[in-house]
Amino acid sequence: MRKLSHGPNPLAKDCPMSGYFIARNGKPTGPYLVSEIQHRIQSGDLAITDLCWKEGMTEWQPISAIQELGLALAEKAPPPIPTAPLSLPILQVQVPSVTAPMAAPILSRSPPDAVLTYVSIQRFVLLSVLSFGTYEAWWSYKNWQYLKKRDGLDISPFWRGWFMIFYIHKLLATIHDDKEANSVEQATFNASRLATTFIIIFIVVIGVSKIPGESLLPLLICGLIPTWAPIIPVQSYLNRVNQKRHPQIHPHKWSIGQVVCLLWGLLWWFIALVTVGNEVLA
Repeated sequence: MRKLSHGPNPLAKDCPMSGYFIARNGKPTGPYLVSEIQHRIQSGDLAITDLCWKEGMTEWQPISAIQELGLALAEKAPPPIPTAPLSLPILQVQVPSVTAPMAAPILSRSPPDAVLTYVSIQRFVLLSVLSFGTYEAWWSYKNWQYLKKRDGLDISPFWRGWFMIFYIHKLLATIHDDKEANSVEQATFNASRLATTFIIIFIVVIGVSKIPGESLLPLLICGLIPTWAPIIPVQSYLNRVNQKRHPQIHPHKWSIGQVVCLLWGLLWWFIALVTVGNEVLA
């Protein structure tokens, strides 16, 4: 069974030893009595796949794997419905709504939020190329926005995204050390090396864009320089974390920001291609 982290239950180290502790966002909550856990599962606050631990257990395990909790949940299941009506109306069996099967509220829950950004590598590269790197700034902004909301940081995600080159080291290091993501899979990418590589490529792009002349050919060259390459290992790591943490969600929906970056980039690609084409034919 997968542990939340290496070593003997570090999440429960400072917790009082009574009841069951439930792992929520990489942190222990509780302790809860068996009846409290059963009530929270019925209300949809917990899922039977959530990890739990109590004194005497060697590792965190899903709620469904604990025999004591499994028996408590089974006792709350509704009685079987009669195959035919009983002779006396007053003795007819009705299943109360509060004792509906456990699976119903769990399956009806809205999909959980992804950890940081969750976008396929193909879409990431496509948007980066077509938007002349604008999407990378949007990617940085969305990660800082997530961290600010989750951790209560006193920062401006917009300006940290706009001036991405100055904050790329901090962002990649924060993602590398993120406890929520590392509770699912340990980060192995070299944050400092990737951030430095991004800055070098970004400086090359600036140099190409400063080539004198009225031609838009340098702009086309800038669009083809892979500033996105150093970010791929980071996004691949985040994708694996989200796939393991919530297999039921997928990065298939296009956000408004992605659509805006795509349209903005396509407009400039059209202008640059038409202009360079006219220069070649002239």
